[in-house]
Amino acid sequence: MKFYKISQNSHFVGRQYEQERLNHIYSTSQEAKLLIFYGRRRVGKTELIEQYFRKKKIWKFEGIQIQDDDRRSDNEIKQFQIQMIFRQLAHYLNNKVLEKIRAESWTEFFEQIDMIARKKEIVLYFEEVQWMTNYKNDFFAELKPFWDSHWRKNKGLTIVFCGSSTSFFVENLLFDQALYSRDQEEFHVRELNLSECAEFLKSKGKKEVLQAYLILGGIPAYLKRISNKGTVLLNICANSFTKDSFYSKEYDKIFVSRMSSYKYYKKILEFLSQNKVATAFEIYKSVTKVKSKKISGKFVEVLKDLADCGFIRSYAPLNKSKDSKLLLFRIADEYLHFYYKFINPLKDKIDNGFYNSNPLLAINRNSFDKAMGIAFERWCLKNAQIIAKILQIDRLNYRSGSFFNRKSFESKKGFQIDLMFIVEDIKLIFCEIKYYQDLVGSKVISEMDQKINFFLQDNPKYKNATIEKILITTEGVSEKNKTQFDSVITLQDLFS
Repeated sequence: MKFYKISQNSHFVGRQYEQERLNHIYSTSQEAKLLIFYGRRRVGKTELIEQYFRKKKIWKFEGIQIQDDDRRSDNEIKQFQIQMIFRQLAHYLNNKVLEKIRAESWTEFFEQIDMIARKKEIVLYFEEVQWMTNYKNDFFAELKPFWDSHWRKNKGLTIVFCGSSTSFFVENLLFDQALYSRDQEEFHVRELNLSECAEFLKSKGKKEVLQAYLILGGIPAYLKRISNKGTVLLNICANSFTKDSFYSKEYDKIFVSRMSSYKYYKKILEFLSQNKVATAFEIYKSVTKVKSKKISGKFVEVLKDLADCGFIRSYAPLNKSKDSKLLLFRIADEYLHFYYKFINPLKDKIDNGFYNSNPLLAINRNSFDKAMGIAFERWCLKNAQIIAKILQIDRLNYRSGSFFNRKSFESKKGFQIDLMFIVEDIKLIFCEIKYYQDLVGSKVISEMDQKINFFLQDNPKYKNATIEKILITTEGVSEKNKTQFDSVITLQDLFS
């Protein structure tokens, strides 16, 4: 009997929370383990699973992606996937006869591994399950009787499901009747945080690590491309603006097959890339061209799917509920922001090798610096819990987010506060966020005071609340202006 061999990855960092959870599961569970890992493509699900289980006995079975233009029927695709799984099983059992089996159902595969799953200490690891099952539920339905009758009683058995289609796992595993409520443990694997990125890019200083994060996010597969010699910006440009470069081609690979086959996924992102923020109805009306006053249920599912994958994010004004008519959507994925802003407009020149000799020429530094400022604001909003911890309010009852009103988008009289905290409804913390190459000047102070006055006029119920002014900056502030803020949060604070 053979097993799947995994080498130790000396560059593997982070995932402490997930590993501690797994340790707890193994130390407390007296039955078989059913573990579900899902998340956006390239986020590092496979590496997490393989590094954690690398010392155990593993059988890994991997689904094969079927191209959108494949003309085979669903049944033919199912038989193809089953045949591929039998070939992998034949390798582990050193039994070539299994390669010739023409199975019609998943039950036949489960019968072949039944006695192993009942009695042996083993990890059955199913990778890219959405492709393996062709987005159908019969795999789990046919697994159910084996699990219920015998497999779940084997303490040494672990079944791992992994894939990139968040909606598929939610529909077919997390809330479907087949395996629902069977002691399954789910792991929504997300990007590395800023400190983990610093560990990943350990040869780079904090400024460059932040720059890398604001452009690429905490996606290990992206960060790996810039961990070699040279500056972060030079490496990003070389991988973005030269012919057939990684980041220039990644956009077409980022969506799993179901997303790529449904036309509205990319159209939604393209619309948001041009409009920065929009309501669900504005997106629906522009993208579908349907003349209706109501959004279709299918379109709502698409928005949710994009949000679950981390590609977009919805947010309402801090003083409004999540079902507010002012609920807005924006692109949340750092790489997509960079792609739409800098790579996509130059695709023809990139494909023709125009920047091959000097990829830095593709970047307009004024536009780039402005984009970094906006990206830093997005990062602070998305990581408000880190700011809360620095401010020592993380154990209090607080709400955080942006504040804006309808005038913000209908006329120039409106205003927006990028990040603020309402603490116990008795304290307001206003944050001014600046990504500067120099120290923050006095102009920021007057702008901040004006926004606070506007907010209190709009929300008179807070007129007696305690007001605190916080500056979040990459470079700090002069001693003269520092006294105008209750606290200044710098790059050092964000990393620590």
